[in-house]
Amino acid sequence: MALAALTISAGAFATDRIIEVPAPTPGADMTGTIRQVLNDAGAVKNSKVTVVFQPGAVYNISRSAATALVRHVSNTTTRGENPDPTKHFGLWLHGMKNVTVDGRGATLLTHGEMTAIGIDSCTNVTITNLNIDAADPSVPEMRVVSRTDSTLTTSVVPPSRYSINSQGKLYWEGNGWQFTGGIAQLWGNGYTLRCASPMDRYRYASTDSRGNLVWHYDAGQAPECAPGMVYQMRHSIRNEVATFINRSERVTLSDMNYLFLGNFGIVAQMSSDITYDRVRCLPDPASGRTCAGFADFMQVSGCRDKVKITRCDFAGAHDDPINIHGTHLKVVKCEGNTVDVRFMHGQTRGFENYLPGDEIAVTDPHSLLRGARAKVKSIRQLSDTDYRLTLDRSLEEAINALGGDAVIDNISANPEVEITYNTFTLTPTRGILLTTSGKTVIAHNTFIKIPMASILIADDARSWFESGPVCDVTIRNNRFIDCASPVILIAPENDKDLGPVHSGIRITDNDFIFNTPGPQKPVLIEAHGTKDLKINGNRSNIPSGLNIKN
Repeated sequence: MALAALTISAGAFATDRIIEVPAPTPGADMTGTIRQVLNDAGAVKNSKVTVVFQPGAVYNISRSAATALVRHVSNTTTRGENPDPTKHFGLWLHGMKNVTVDGRGATLLTHGEMTAIGIDSCTNVTITNLNIDAADPSVPEMRVVSRTDSTLTTSVVPPSRYSINSQGKLYWEGNGWQFTGGIAQLWGNGYTLRCASPMDRYRYASTDSRGNLVWHYDAGQAPECAPGMVYQMRHSIRNEVATFINRSERVTLSDMNYLFLGNFGIVAQMSSDITYDRVRCLPDPASGRTCAGFADFMQVSGCRDKVKITRCDFAGAHDDPINIHGTHLKVVKCEGNTVDVRFMHGQTRGFENYLPGDEIAVTDPHSLLRGARAKVKSIRQLSDTDYRLTLDRSLEEAINALGGDAVIDNISANPEVEITYNTFTLTPTRGILLTTSGKTVIAHNTFIKIPMASILIADDARSWFESGPVCDVTIRNNRFIDCASPVILIAPENDKDLGPVHSGIRITDNDFIFNTPGPQKPVLIEAHGTKDLKINGNRSNIPSGLNIKN
């Protein structure tokens, strides 16, 4: 394999080096070639390294040739859904420092369900100028051609593939995957909304003389839709992610085009100083596709220091474009200076949620108020859900005061957050879901036709177990266009009111625009369980209201 290493300049490092990825052979699987280049880059010491792809080239990468490693990822799958948590990494960066991967406009085209990029235990890594797409996106699409009360005629959007067996049962297919049934969304009229799947009640499927896919139902059972609308369908197993950033620091993704994110989004977990700049999560407009993501676009779990998301575009998700949170673990045993804790939501488990030196707090899962604190000295894994923490002092008294019904919040894993100059649209859920105690600024963003709260500040310890309270949030100079009511929702999930959960929230100088107002006056801001809430300078083009319950 020919690799070019060029000396660029001298500076803080001995040399700066460039290593080229060879031009792809048409139709060939380039996974192994890219792996070797990254291994060579990782072997370079005391030097900054830039790995460059050939400008505009398309590199096929496959699940079958990927680096297969067991990695547990927050908010993905239960044991029952996915007994094997192995991820299949196309680009695998492990233990690297001071590395830039410059795609120069190249495309990684995935084949099979896989994780396109993995960044694990790395420091000062940048991925830039790279496109991510799928040869077989695991969210097939079909456009409605016509409908009767017993038939639905559709045109399948390439590259979606399917087969129909002798009984007329349809299976959506890709490289190494197949499903029938599942979850559906309907795109049209400027919205993407969850809906009943057209695969729920059909009797059989067939093709007509024009190559259209025709679904046959009992009389009156064809789903309600209109010509031109697009069904997006998927199974529910988040067995891979688009990009996984794990236990790394100073990681930047910039000028990236994620044309499809399967089967979850960009996940930063237990990492610090994360920057996403000009990351576009959008379907390729030339492809005819309307969906860019299997679930969330950006999930930030248990991170610290600072998370910056700026100048990004989000359209075509199947869940929240941005979700930033920590994780409450339930106390199952406490003796002296040791506490045994457990991941409670089935889709999150298997990774250490703490680092030595982290400050933790005993939290009442019903009031969500933090109590006594301690620092973690060591962590021992007992199972994929249970961990034993050795602390610098006992929390036994505080836990017993709650009758043993307590959770632990990792105070140290609450990053500062900056979300600025982004655009959000065509999602079935919220725009931003956020729970962090770090200083947060959400400013100069545009939200278009978001069907739930555009911004939700939550906190819970009995459902998703996503922590924690906010204490310094500024929401300013954003534009909300035809978004659902309430547009901004502050709603901690406490069922016992012993005092406010959130504090220090300022909502100022935002524009709320309703081009097609409904019959009821929209609620711009709804809040409860919050103190020191300041609202001023906001504008709306129609009469609107607030719903504040402190």
